[in-house]
Amino acid sequence: MKRHGLSVLFAFLLVTPLCAEVRYNFVDLGTLGGKTSVAYSINNSGQIVGIADLDSGAGNAKYRATLFDQTGNKNNTNLGILPGYSYSQGTAINDRGQVVGLTIGSVGADVTLFDSTGQGSNTNLGGLNNSHDNSVNCINNNGKIGGLSDHRATIFDITGNGNNINLGLEGCVISINNHDQAVGFGAYYPGRVNAVLFDVSGNGRNINLGAAWNVIGWESVAYAINSNGQTVGYVTKGTSGRRPVLFDISGGQNNIVLSDSEGYALGNNNLGQIVGCGSNSPGDISAFLFDGTGQGNNIDLNILTDNLNGMHLRYAYGINDNGWIVGQATAPDNTFHAFLLTPVPEPATLLSLSLGLCLIRRFRR
Repeated sequence: MKRHGLSVLFAFLLVTPLCAEVRYNFVDLGTLGGKTSVAYSINNSGQIVGIADLDSGAGNAKYRATLFDQTGNKNNTNLGILPGYSYSQGTAINDRGQVVGLTIGSVGADVTLFDSTGQGSNTNLGGLNNSHDNSVNCINNNGKIGGLSDHRATIFDITGNGNNINLGLEGCVISINNHDQAVGFGAYYPGRVNAVLFDVSGNGRNINLGAAWNVIGWESVAYAINSNGQTVGYVTKGTSGRRPVLFDISGGQNNIVLSDSEGYALGNNNLGQIVGCGSNSPGDISAFLFDGTGQGNNIDLNILTDNLNGMHLRYAYGINDNGWIVGQATAPDNTFHAFLLTPVPEPATLLSLSLGLCLIRRFRR
């Protein structure tokens, strides 16, 4: 069938920008006065949560759940702790700006809905069987909160009224999308865990996502699920270490291993972009952008990032639908720094060059 030349050109222009190499601008998000911080989660408005130190007190007592200033001007918000607790950490934020995390003290660890204004109106969400052995990893836009309590995968009641749901499996919820699909891991074999798609109703219709290579007993964990159901995490490959993976959430084990090298896929967005960490050589850990096709075109984010000033990007924990990435970098003095990477728009003057490079790459494949 003959195509009109203008139609062909239009289609070409639509697909070509995907081939252009994206670069990133690095922002050190700072602390609450100390030296150490880590960013764990970012929403589509660019709000970022994690943990930062106060540079006062000793040990863990100086750490607080933190809402970071995305501009890098260090106007970060201390989200506080529950009365009687020692320190806290923020682990997730949804598009409504609701923040969840943990407050930790001598009594144990309790899941907390933080007051994002920093005014201290934080809510203890309790646990199963009055347990203080709790953890939390995610909150979706519907207010569903996932984690573990008393060693069981759990959906927490956002109201704090204690109507928490035991998902019927020893394990943990790590990510939940806006369709209430939740993933994480469960203990299916002694000493081993497998990635799980959880039944959030608590009726036990959980799906074992397998370990890849169809070998029972090899380990896997699902770290993130986007609104399209794309789920990422890691699998073990015998004794040779862990590999980043894109899971088949039907449970059919048609899982796609993203790299032959050690690594973890830790976050993804609704565009299918996948971030995490990987290894370029033994002992080296770097933040990575993974190729979701499994063809191995994975990229060390340190190579794509400008103005690092001696920082080394080690873990990319989250990416929003604007392509903004957050995680942990290491400074030359070995302190941890929360970071934000924002894509640098490609100048219009380079468009023709990008088109040419794209054609070259296509012909080389």
